[in-house]
Order: sequence, then C-alpha cells, then structure tokens
Amino acid sequence: MHSILAQSILRGRIIDAANQEPLESSIVSAGPAFTLADENGSFSIEVDSLPVDITVNHLGYFSQVIRVSSSDEPITIPLGVAPTQLHEVIVSASQQNESLKNASASIGVITRKGLERDDQTIIAPALNRIPGVYMHSGSLNTNRITIRGIGGRTPFGTDKIRAYFDQIPLTSGVGETTLEDIDLSLIERVEVIKGPNSSIYGAGLGGVINLKPVIATYQKTSLQSGLVVGSYGLSRWVNKISFGGNHSNFSLAHSKMVSDGYRDNNEFQRESIGLVGRVNTGKSGHLSVVGNYIYLKSFIPSSINQSYYDSIPSAAAPNWAGAQGFEQYDKVLLGLSYTTGNKAGLSNTSSVFVSYRDAFEPRPRPLGILKENTVGTGFRNIVRYRSQSALPWSVSGGMEYFRDTYKQQIFENLYQQNTGTILGLDQSDFIENRDYYNLFVQTNFDLSPKLSIEAGANFNETNYQLKDLYVRDSIENSGDYHFDPVLSPRIGVVYHSQSNRHYYGNISHGFSPPNLEETLNPDGAINPDIQPEMGWNYEVGTRGYFLDGKLQYDANLHYMLIKDLIVSRTNNNGAITGINAGKTRHLGVELTMNYTHDLNSEYQMNYFITGAFMNYEFLEFLDGDEDYSGNELTGTPKETVNMGVELISRKGLYGNINGQYTGDIPIDDGNTLYADSYFVGRAKVGYLVNLGPFQVDLHAGINNIFDAKYASMLQINNAFGRFYYPGMPRNYFGGATAKWSF
Repeated sequence: MHSILAQSILRGRIIDAANQEPLESSIVSAGPAFTLADENGSFSIEVDSLPVDITVNHLGYFSQVIRVSSSDEPITIPLGVAPTQLHEVIVSASQQNESLKNASASIGVITRKGLERDDQTIIAPALNRIPGVYMHSGSLNTNRITIRGIGGRTPFGTDKIRAYFDQIPLTSGVGETTLEDIDLSLIERVEVIKGPNSSIYGAGLGGVINLKPVIATYQKTSLQSGLVVGSYGLSRWVNKISFGGNHSNFSLAHSKMVSDGYRDNNEFQRESIGLVGRVNTGKSGHLSVVGNYIYLKSFIPSSINQSYYDSIPSAAAPNWAGAQGFEQYDKVLLGLSYTTGNKAGLSNTSSVFVSYRDAFEPRPRPLGILKENTVGTGFRNIVRYRSQSALPWSVSGGMEYFRDTYKQQIFENLYQQNTGTILGLDQSDFIENRDYYNLFVQTNFDLSPKLSIEAGANFNETNYQLKDLYVRDSIENSGDYHFDPVLSPRIGVVYHSQSNRHYYGNISHGFSPPNLEETLNPDGAINPDIQPEMGWNYEVGTRGYFLDGKLQYDANLHYMLIKDLIVSRTNNNGAITGINAGKTRHLGVELTMNYTHDLNSEYQMNYFITGAFMNYEFLEFLDGDEDYSGNELTGTPKETVNMGVELISRKGLYGNINGQYTGDIPIDDGNTLYADSYFVGRAKVGYLVNLGPFQVDLHAGINNIFDAKYASMLQINNAFGRFYYPGMPRNYFGGATAKWSF
C-alpha cells in the first residue's frame, strides 16, 4: 500500500472503556510527534503520512496502538484498566465520575484481567478478593453476597445490596439481586461501593455493585469463540461478535454452560444471549443499549446436616433428592440510556428499562411447586453540572422509579406418588405490586487543590400492594402497605497530602427493605409490623502508592450501627417470615496491597494481598425468650485473607496462583455452632499467541489445589439442622479461545 505524502491532522478522543469518561492528559504519539488530550479527552496530532500507528498512554490504563488510515473523521479510542496504579482509574461512585483517588468512600475495582484470573464460570473468586466482600456459593445458581456483614442472614440469594449493569438495575422491587444472570463475557469491569456511600444508587446498607459492560474497540470488528471444559461435566462455550465503527460499537455474545455437578441432584444448564452497544450522537452525546436473555434449569441439592457433611458431602438433601427439585426460568432484561451535554458543563442521562422473569420451581413437601412471574419497569434521570472555575465544583440530582408486578402460585407436589414433579392442588395464589422511587442530589466542592468535600442525600419511598387470588380457603389476605419515607444523608471529605497519598472520611446513612418472604406472614397476609433495617456508617481511609507507583495500598477503618435488624424465622412447614429484633455493630479494618514490577517490555509480575478483619456483633438482640446480645453476627467470618502472584503479558506465557483464607463463621445466633476456617488455593496458566489478525489463547487450571474440605455456603439458623453446602473438592479446567480481528 502506497503512503500518502501530504501531511495530515488526526483528531480523536480518549475515553475510559467502561465508563465512557474522557481521559484528560492522555499522551498521544506518532513517531517523534506527541500531544496531550485536553479535559474532554480530545486531541489532534499532525503526521507526515497515512496509514500511521499512533500510541496512546494514560496512567492506570493499558496503552493502545491504533493504526489509522484516514483523517476524514475523528476517532474514539477506549482504554482498558491495567492492574497498576488503580487509584488513577475513573469510577462511578458519584454521578460525576471521578478518579478513585478523589473518591471519599471505599471502592473495590475488579478489572477484566482480574476476572480472567479464574475459570470464569462464576464471579465469586473475584468478588471475594475485595476485602469486606464475601460471596457464599452453594452451587452455580445458589449464591449469597455479603458486604461488611450486611446480607449474611438472608436465607437464600442476595439482598440488601443493589446492583446495576450499565445504569440498568439488576435488583428487584424487594431488594433481591441475582448477579450471576450476567455472563462474565459481557463484563469489562466491576466496581463495588462498600456501605451506604452512594446517594445516587439508593443508599443501600450493604452497598452497590456496578457491572460495566465490555465495549467493542472503535474502527475494529472481531469474531471470538471459546470453550472451557472441566471436572464434573463442566462445559462453557462462548461465541461473540464485536463491531466498532467511527461513531458506534456493539457486542453480541452467546454463552452456554452445563455441568453435572459435584453433588447428587446437581445438574446445571444456563444459556444466554447478551447485547451491549453505544452510538455516538455528537461530540458529547451517546445512546447506550443493553439486552440480556437467559434460560436456566438447575437442579437443587440444597443444604445438608452435619452427619451427611462429614460422611457423604456429595449427597443431596434427601427431601430434595426425592423430589428431584430444581429451578427453571426464562429472564429478559432490556435497557436504553441517552446521555448528552454541552461545553458549559451541563449534561443529562436518561435511562428506561424493563425486565421479565418466568420461573418454575418444584420443591419437596410441604413447600410445594412454586410458579413465579415478575415484570419490572422503571426509569432513571440524572442532571449534572460541572463548573469551569479554577476550583471546580459540581452538582448532580435526579430520580429513579421502579415498579415490579410479582405473581406467585404454589401447588401441592405429588412426587411421592411417582418420580419427579406432579402438579397437585393449588395452595396459594397472589399478586404483589412493589414500587419505589429515589430522589437524590450530590455536590462536590474543591476547597483547595488538596482538599475537597462531597455531600449528598437520598430520599426513598417504598410501597407494596397485595391482591389475594386464592379462594379455596375463603380467607382474604389482600392489603396495601408502605414504609415511612426514608431520608439518607451523606458527607465525605478527601485530602491529598501528596500526589501519591490520599486520605478520606465519610459519614453516611442507609437502609434496606425486607425481602419478599419477610414482607408476608406465614398465612400469606402482608406483615404490617416489619420495618426496613437502618443504620449509620462512619469510615476513614487512605490510598496511594510508593516506590514510583510499583506498590499500591488502600486501607480503611469502618464502624456501622444498624437498628431494626430483620430476623428470618422458618416454621415447621418451611415457610419464612421476618421480625425486627435488635441492633448490630459492624467494626472492621480492610487492607489491599499490590506490588507490580516489569520483567521486561512484555512481562510484568504482580503480587497482591487483601484482608478484612471484622468484629461484628449483636448489640441488642431479643428473639422470643432468647437474648443473644453480645454474640457474634451470624453468617459472616471474622477474617478473610486473599493473596496471590501473577505473571501478566500481552502475548506469550501468563498465569497466576492465589489462595483464599476464610475464618470461622457462626452458624446460629446462639454461637453454639461454627463452620470451620478454610484455605482454598487456585492456579491458572496460559499461553497467548498473536498471529497477525488472529489471536489464540490456551489455558488450564486447578481449583482447590489442596483438596480442602469446607462449607462454601451456609444456611444459618436452619430449623432442621441442615446448615451446610459442601464446597467442591479439587477440580480441573482447561480451555481455548480464538479471536479474529479485522
């Protein structure tokens, strides 16, 4: 191809690949010529001829080399996060996206490389490397996420923690979150805001998990196919197409994962199709689209008692094995967001979303067969203003409205007359409409180049309306209920003592509504006495780096007081209800350290350790005639430590070895039973080959290297003594991914 001799001026914009925020002061070079991107990430550079390779660098991000063949239109270049100097990375704890070093809260970041450390079947290992976060994983479809002890008492699943996928809520109207519905192939980055530290996301007690989608590279199209196989019949196949033009990019991914499972009645199948995309509508506007469909069928081994756990941990609970119980559902999530702005610093983001879930779950007697149908709709709108003054300040405000309609039917399960599921008489039938709205405002002021302050508030109102459709018992359980409005203020401060040392503190209020079972009495009527859990969080911390950026650190001390603690009770029929029974204290220290050094121009070594040391206890806890005041908080370990070493490369050999230590966990409120501490080791090695436009990635690994016996999830306070979900013994995986870019 002949070069064009006349000089050309290339124009473009450098952005964060996940948040789409401009990366100011990015270095753009082409041969001996170089320039810096301005505050909007924009740049122009003069080159002698085309085509030409331009190189883009920004602290905390992987460098990019882009071949440019035309100067007719501006180009957009997204940069992905590198594991070095994460404090420079743009995060979205506030609506005015900011670098992590300017955040007044504790935020954990999982990069794409961090997700790829493991077999990518489940996000649990990556989340557990964030101090203060602990994800129980009973099986691929049975998980519970806790943050600083919040959510540890939930019987099944995750609540009291909000989650979003590119501004679209993944959390239902009663606060339940199924994070594993989003396949990891669609995720570029995970940001975990710990505690009630984000006014714009609802001030949940546990915190917020933001999933940032993978964005296709502009001016490049790629086809990708990958297969992972492993022990116990594991197979995960992902096919993906990504298209990037000058003004738009889209990624479409299909994934299918199956497993026979380690335990009896543990077969698993999940298939999903996901779409994420951006269309630039001008210099400061873009339209975002998110779509995800998932089909899941997963058999349920459930929890087992001490005898089974000690002797035959691979067994399923006898009642679930006898019923051949499983869950099956189809689920759809759709969302659109439109962002626009102007040079005066004013911008607006509007999002609309809809979700649908149709579920079927045959359970053993007396629980029966559960049929569920949920339709959720809502919108978010946020207006932002950033001043252009010498000492910047900003303000953002908006609202989020969410409504879901939940229909539940329960039928008798006659499996004992045969094998498998046999539908009997109906036992329950109701519809519950659940809606809430959040109004929020947040301001940021730079009082000096070294000192900034952040203040915000969230106002929430939540309502439930129950319509009883069951006529067989002639009892009318219909009714309406709403919680008192909740105002949750927050204030934070950041002090930059030096360019590499930053200190922060905050005081924040949060709340969490009860989950579905806790909103109802065992007879199916609305529980009028239940109230949200509420509390205040106090936190101080520091982050920064030493040794020219090679050694990063992040440490914090937090203290949280929770009142109106919700206690879930299980009656003899297995039905769950809740009461407000006390107060808890959450005192903890969290630490992250990361050391990275270059072996040469192609390879880096990265060493990391994270730890959380927690003293969580009941201050006041009266449950009937029992007084548990002073006892340790149930379902949460007193300490967790993760450590590892990894070899990072753009091509050639890569790999890591890491391990997770988890301390003893109280199983019951009386602290008479504890799950033993454990250490689980993991290792992965791979080889990445670049052959022009083709890339081939081969890898293999081991989970639970030392074959530890441990409980990967606990069913606390179980009335039948079935507390344990056994973790998988030593298991292996291996895979290959091929990618063609053009």
